[in-house]
Amino acid sequence: MVKIKEVKKSEMLPAKAKDFLIDLELEGKSKQTIKTYASALRTFFEFNKWDMSNITLERVKEYLYHIKHKKNYSARSMHLHVVVLRRFLSYLGKDFLKELKPPRVGKNLPEVLSREEILKLVEAAEKTRDKAIILLLYSSGIRVSELCNLNLEDLNFEKNTIRISGGKGGKDRYTFFSEECKVELKKYLSSRKEKSGPLFLNNYGNRITPLNVQRMIKRLGKKAKIMNYQERCTPHKLRHSFATHLLDKEVDIRYIQELLGHSSLATTQIYTHVSLEELRKQYVKANLNLLRSKT
Repeated sequence: MVKIKEVKKSEMLPAKAKDFLIDLELEGKSKQTIKTYASALRTFFEFNKWDMSNITLERVKEYLYHIKHKKNYSARSMHLHVVVLRRFLSYLGKDFLKELKPPRVGKNLPEVLSREEILKLVEAAEKTRDKAIILLLYSSGIRVSELCNLNLEDLNFEKNTIRISGGKGGKDRYTFFSEECKVELKKYLSSRKEKSGPLFLNNYGNRITPLNVQRMIKRLGKKAKIMNYQERCTPHKLRHSFATHLLDKEVDIRYIQELLGHSSLATTQIYTHVSLEELRKQYVKANLNLLRSKT
């Protein structure tokens, strides 16, 4: 039997539940997914008093009512728990939850940083490397994992292009970076001894990590006094900003899809909602009301 870290941390779970988690790992599920499933199962078995023999439709309905009305779980959390229980019960050969549909979860529109806020981040950076990282994330729209995996040979300074090798889904693609990003990149590279290998290095001379970048951007967000910087100043928010600002400039969404490396246009279309929301705010701000209710 495979022993995974998350199963070891779930010693109180019944044996069948542990076997289920091991099967998830063998299917190739991520550690985070297994951790999430384990947590949901622990919550259920705590309610069910760790009893495997009392898993009935009525008992499961009582549990879902409990976490919704007594624990005030959000629709998103309810959705997760229904999905986990359905999958686990199917594993046990019990299909009485098959017809139970998880509650619908509304899509959260991705928050974006304004161009002015991104400029503040750049200006707050003292290191040329940090300026280059922010400008590259914003002007190319690449993921932070893709940025950290870049090598010097992946950049073409004549055409301002980046080759993303083995991006999400294992596909290679090309995207671009701005002229001001190129200036900062060249400044950064001119100060380095290494002329090959990783594009960005940490303070110890090793390839930079996503966590390094995340912490750096949050620190600069605090320094620049950007509102709600802890949630808004992240590498992924810069990617969201890239897509939204392109759409605001009327770039065809199919080209944005290609630049982002989305396999489905439906994934990219969430950015149309962001721009429409901004449009709605501007429309309300314009206050075109002509008739006033008499008081």
